[in-house]
Amino acid sequence: MNSEKIQLFLENNITEYFSYLGAIQGLVLAVVVLFYPERHKVSNWLLSIFLLFFAHLLVATRITEAFSSDLVFMIYGFRFLANIALLFFIKSLYQNIAWRRQGWHLLVIFLDILVIYNRVSGSPLFLEGIQLERFTVGWYFLVSFFYLFLVIRAYQEYSDKVLRNFSSLNNIGLKLVYQIIIFMSLLILIDLVYAIVYFGFSGRTGTYHRVMKTLISTIFMYFIAIKGKLTPQIYQLQKIVDAPELSGNELDEIDAKEEISDEIQLVGDSVIALMENEKFYKEENVSIKDVAEKINERPYIVSQAINTCLGKNFFDLINSYRVEEAKILMLDEKLSHLSMIGIAFEAGFSSKTAFNTAFKKHTGMTPSQFKRESSYSD
Repeated sequence: MNSEKIQLFLENNITEYFSYLGAIQGLVLAVVVLFYPERHKVSNWLLSIFLLFFAHLLVATRITEAFSSDLVFMIYGFRFLANIALLFFIKSLYQNIAWRRQGWHLLVIFLDILVIYNRVSGSPLFLEGIQLERFTVGWYFLVSFFYLFLVIRAYQEYSDKVLRNFSSLNNIGLKLVYQIIIFMSLLILIDLVYAIVYFGFSGRTGTYHRVMKTLISTIFMYFIAIKGKLTPQIYQLQKIVDAPELSGNELDEIDAKEEISDEIQLVGDSVIALMENEKFYKEENVSIKDVAEKINERPYIVSQAINTCLGKNFFDLINSYRVEEAKILMLDEKLSHLSMIGIAFEAGFSSKTAFNTAFKKHTGMTPSQFKRESSYSD
């Protein structure tokens, strides 16, 4: 009896409170993102759509309970729009989306509506009973994991492009996208655990499942809201623009491999000279576009030169110079008064975390370990 009272309390009070709280926060966030100034319009539109449809899922259960018509359950037919919008949001940060080729996503939504209607209607079109429930749940996980795969792949492509174009990950949005993927994965995992429990141990209710999922979804909404207040740059992410398409003459030049190789080598030498003579790596948030402008070259040629001649992406190249600079600073007795964060800033890093991560990657030890071992060797 006590267990039933607890479940009833959770169902009628806690879940309802958090679902409305999260939905309202999501709606407000969607409007803020949509009309945020100095933003990339397409990306913000897609992020706004993601937040809006993510929020609508929080109150979908309440809406279906308030109305008796089977058609109300069609509100669940738009549940994957959040996944689709998230996928397009990530893609919009690093490429121009060919919308005419994306029509197949509408087919997924149509099939999902058909599956849901078949589940809630009094006379299903195919399957019945437990087979129908298993099919519906299986379809949900099939589509969920499919879009999760596409989202992760898009994130990897975005990450690669960031590393090829920027020396710092600040204000790029990489961490935000990663955190959104983690939250989405967690929600799918909760659904998976519930499905295993439901089909493996009949008679269990979904109360705790709904409470946990609603609570995490609401926390997710507030997380983005607080993060946006602390770092409003996440609402004005700029797309990473690649080089324009090569012209016919440039394509002909690529066929002359020896000539293009000489050009790339000269560009690579110019990049090295810029780093070693002018210490350009110390510039704050330097990008490959900045380097290209400095040496009067096209960004994609600079990127190709760094990759082929120096064997690194732009991110690793800049940080390797910064790490070497930091090592020199740490060994300079005149600068012994500098703290680690001071050394990091002097070397061109924008944060202590970025400094520690890059230093460990390039030397195999932390800055403190390096300084300690250097003092022992002296």
